[in-house]
Amino acid sequence: MICGASNEATLEQGGGVETSKILNITYAPDITVTSPIYSQNDAIRTVTCDPSGNPDSYIYHKWQHKSKYGDIIREFGGNKTLKLPDVQVRLRYQDSGEYVCTASNGIKNTFNKLEQTGSGLVSVNAQPVFTSDTIDRVKQFGEINKAVAIYVNVYSVPKFTNVVWTRDGIPIPTQNSAKYQLSSSSSIVQDKIHGKEVQLDGYNVTLTIHDLEANDFANYTVTLKSGFPDVKFITVLESASVPDIPGNFSQRDSAFTSFTVQWDPGSGGGYKQTFYIQYRVQGSSKWTSVSSGEEDINEQRRRRTYEVSNLQEGKAYELRMYAENKAMKRSNFTDVLIAFTTSSASTTSSVVIGAVVGVVVTLVIVCTSCIVILLIKRSQGKDQKEKNDKCYVNTGFQNIQNGDEYEEVENKFELTKVETVSGVKGSTVQLECPYKTPQGKRILWSRKTNPAIQYIDGTNINPDLPAELKFRLTVTGDHTAGYYHLSISDVRESDGGPYECFVSGTSGSVTTLQLTIITLKEDINMRFKMAIPS
Repeated sequence: MICGASNEATLEQGGGVETSKILNITYAPDITVTSPIYSQNDAIRTVTCDPSGNPDSYIYHKWQHKSKYGDIIREFGGNKTLKLPDVQVRLRYQDSGEYVCTASNGIKNTFNKLEQTGSGLVSVNAQPVFTSDTIDRVKQFGEINKAVAIYVNVYSVPKFTNVVWTRDGIPIPTQNSAKYQLSSSSSIVQDKIHGKEVQLDGYNVTLTIHDLEANDFANYTVTLKSGFPDVKFITVLESASVPDIPGNFSQRDSAFTSFTVQWDPGSGGGYKQTFYIQYRVQGSSKWTSVSSGEEDINEQRRRRTYEVSNLQEGKAYELRMYAENKAMKRSNFTDVLIAFTTSSASTTSSVVIGAVVGVVVTLVIVCTSCIVILLIKRSQGKDQKEKNDKCYVNTGFQNIQNGDEYEEVENKFELTKVETVSGVKGSTVQLECPYKTPQGKRILWSRKTNPAIQYIDGTNINPDLPAELKFRLTVTGDHTAGYYHLSISDVRESDGGPYECFVSGTSGSVTTLQLTIITLKEDINMRFKMAIPS
């Protein structure tokens, strides 16, 4: 800097006076990062940090290698020139990305920051790469008579110049074809760069096949061409079937805050399948889903059970389930099952039922004694009318006297068994059918009214029943072993009466179960009227 001064005296003498001073202005550096465009064939690859500040003596801090989307891939020690570590030729494309240099000269910038940063892009031209989000697509799935899109994700700088698809080694004609359609589009892909999964700008390469036929399920190879060696990827197109709906979905038992359900797995469509149960309190709108187990394709099929826990006490729940296989195909839902958690009142009622059972056993003993007395009197030549007047027991047969001989006349069925079942109002009662279902037959349940009302056919609940009743019925029992029982939840006084179970298509045995409903507010008074012979 120069400063000068003059007056009239110095002007007359043709001059003036001046002095100079050198100013040293310091400032923080601006940083630029430079690098040439490399090829995968270049073994030496460097990145240069160029700071510009005053003073021009710098301290270099760490380098960072980032993806375009800001993910930190790796870090290096600080110096002006970064020499990238050498890797295999096919992996050198991974050096592409943003490189950030940090340096300082002891001067803070306007933001009071001492260390300054600058960045630049490094590009390595290389052969196309099938990215890590494609490696898992060695198997892809389609369905007969539908279209399928077989695709791969690719990172390619520069972009590939040509795509060729083959099926079992035979080129696929994609031009002007109604069956095959080839496409490629820009896409964000995911790849593992120097050991870290990051997002990259890449491409989606797709072969669409319309109206799949059986011979379309084959091996497909895509070949990408560029100025570098060709790259190939093989994928197998397999048929994907929807899994079967789980069968015989029913409640097995219950507790205060849980219940156990059971089902029979069906076909997984040729793939490993996972079972899911959804449940909600009856009347609510939101379903809760839980994974309830898996079945592999080579696993022996068996009945499955699962305990649904952390529920509310004494509540009715709606449940449904479905299966989903590895091909991401999902079955339809089962019918909605109504299940109940146990309430404290149910526990109290169990004690009451125990007392009732004791009374019933006592009465059976009394009744048996009556029969023995009758037989003794008959053997002693007592009058038949006297015996009939004093005691009568319905055995399911009608005895007709013919002299000293008796002719047995069969009823409609060979044998009718009558049992009594008691249930406390509001609890769940299970009516057990003792018959094992023969091959090709079904257990039928009906209520003995006039006319009879069919409740159950196999595992199917009569859809014509009132909704209030239908939702309270469940087919329980070990279905695999051929046993089908009728479970009635939230029993009411109107549910009382006789029920029948028998095997379809036969004239064999019938079991009649007399359901008696007990209310806790009433005295338990079971009366049996019979004549005791004298």
